[in-house]
Amino acid sequence: MVVDDRWAKSQDEDLDVAFLVLDPKDGKNIQNVLGGNSLGTDRGFTNEVEITGYPTSRDTPISRRIRTTKFNDTQLRIQCTDFEGGTSGSPWLADYDPKSHTGTVIGVLGGHEGGGDEDDVSYAAYFDGDIAKLYQRARDEDGN
Repeated sequence: MVVDDRWAKSQDEDLDVAFLVLDPKDGKNIQNVLGGNSLGTDRGFTNEVEITGYPTSRDTPISRRIRTTKFNDTQLRIQCTDFEGGTSGSPWLADYDPKSHTGTVIGVLGGHEGGGDEDDVSYAAYFDGDIAKLYQRARDEDGN
């Protein structure tokens, strides 16, 4: 797991992002088997996103298409019901293609207030140059 050192030291909500580096299994990378999304940085604060989460109160996931807004210079915000406990870490996908179920990850539910203290308001750290550097660090660890 690759996290920003500032997150590791102080849980800086603006860096509430991690990347996992997985070893191949039977010579196959997980992305080649399951597919993958691209990373989007500096995409602005107003985007239409598809979010799928797994609330602990349900047996099935929920998905919503919603528009992000600016909470502050380092956080995105959505106002949408149902993203309650268990949905932290849900990717916010811009340019979502329903046929391939892929898009561009521009945020993950987390950040401010751990993603939000209310079930109808959620947050994500804004993916900027710091997140791009963290992603590159994960790629370097993976050898890509």
